Amino acid sequence: MTAGDRLGQPLVVVISETVAKKYFNAVNPIGQRMKQGQSTDTKTWRTIVGVVKDTRTDGLTEGPRGTFYMPRAQEEMRRGLLMVRSALPVDRLTTSMRAALAEVDKDVPLALTQTMDAVLGEFLEQPKFSMLLVTMFAGVALALASVGIYGVVSYGVTQRTREIGVRVAIGAEPWMVIRLVLGQAVGMATTGVGVGILLALLSAKAISTMLYGVGPRDPVVLVVVSGFLLAVAFVAALAPALRAARIDPMRAIRVD
Repeated sequence: MTAGDRLGQPLVVVISETVAKKYFNAVNPIGQRMKQGQSTDTKTWRTIVGVVKDTRTDGLTEGPRGTFYMPRAQEEMRRGLLMVRSALPVDRLTTSMRAALAEVDKDVPLALTQTMDAVLGEFLEQPKFSMLLVTMFAGVALALASVGIYGVVSYGVTQRTREIGVRVAIGAEPWMVIRLVLGQAVGMATTGVGVGILLALLSAKAISTMLYGVGPRDPVVLVVVSGFLLAVAFVAALAPALRAARIDPMRAIRVD
């Protein structure tokens, strides 16, 4: 669009990528004509003069639906939005904008002023609350899982005290005992992580609405999360493994 796109000149329009793909597919839309309104209206044909990237106008969870951009001078508008980029404080900028608008037309009000952070905050309020709840529940679940792993491994070491004592008595080094206990704990955790990944893939559609900028099947995220969970299992099992390595073989194999 140029400053020459005014009333009396050929009507033009800039479209978004979604509109170009939907209506023109592989055809170059530049120079093509499209219309808005009833099929019998022959006065609204516009020439496409540009294609721009999509924008989200219905929140972060809804995909772009396609947008037309028409010159202000060629399209009657009841209201408009003005975006201003400035380093001034909000109050000073609002006062300056009201004064500038009054110089053009004192009867046109500046109805609402908001910072971009405030606008984004309104869009993100519900997703942030949902993610806060999910994070809280995930934290509680992780803590319970850690305590559970610690308890299971500790109980297993207690039940196998005599076996471990025999292993040490016949020459097993402490690091071998630690590897034995940690290996079994991490093995159980690996099975659990595998089941969790499978459930996550199956429920990808349900959780996709809570994600932004990352897919529910993102391999990097799955690998990182899996590694983190295995690390938590390793740390939870470390104390029982160290305790098992300090078992006195004489006391362990003694028959009461």
